Amino acid sequence: MLARKKVLVVGGGPAGLEAARIAAVRGHEVTLFEKESKLGGQIRIASLAIGKDHFMPYIIGWRNRQCEKVGVKIELGNEATPEVVEKYNPDVVIVATGASPFVPHMEGVDGKNVVIAWDVLSGAAKTGSTVVIVGGGVVGVETADFLAEMGLAERITIIEMLSRVGIGLNFKNLSYLLQKFDKYGVNVVTNQRVQKITGKGIVIISKEFGEQTIDADTIVLALGAVPNDKLARSLDGKIQEIYEIGDCRRPRNLTDAILDGAYVSRQI
Repeated sequence: MLARKKVLVVGGGPAGLEAARIAAVRGHEVTLFEKESKLGGQIRIASLAIGKDHFMPYIIGWRNRQCEKVGVKIELGNEATPEVVEKYNPDVVIVATGASPFVPHMEGVDGKNVVIAWDVLSGAAKTGSTVVIVGGGVVGVETADFLAEMGLAERITIIEMLSRVGIGLNFKNLSYLLQKFDKYGVNVVTNQRVQKITGKGIVIISKEFGEQTIDADTIVLALGAVPNDKLARSLDGKIQEIYEIGDCRRPRNLTDAILDGAYVSRQI
């Protein structure tokens, strides 16, 4: 018979909610701490991209309701510091604290004309009429689509160091986005690396070391993410069972995050 454990899940994104749901289904006493006033984690940002407004109700809303049905105690606005976690005295801690945008060490990156793609999507940062997006991954192309579709910028350029943009998107979605870029005049520049950011734009360099300057009012960084694993590191050796799941273990995609939560909860 499964021993009932006191489980604390830290983080109310898709990985954390899935872990909490399954742990409770398996008979454990489960509490979930979320430091923000709402659930969702990075899905709250991702759902703002064009065509992804279904993410919150289907991915987060459904899991929230299922957690309530199986008795998960959800505490919003409760930040799980190491002291708080130790005081709670759980048998198991599942850390699902997500990731933060990667900001490179680069000349000019601290300029007033530099913003983060996540902040553009959330409305926390505004752009000028001429925008350069550094990074052509999923977040970069979706941010370009958002700015173009919403009419928030007149001239948009994506700079990508690889040979193509949209890696991580399926072919159908990428093809559709590229057609929209043609429609709105979004310029895609590949095989180029940003050398520095200036007050007037960026300087890029090709594989052949040719330099080019692109003027822009706003530089948007869309360069991936780094794990928020500080809590897990601080609890190492203090909690008998501790697991990292989702992007705080390694930034990947939504499916990987949910699978992480499902897998770990079946191990406790």
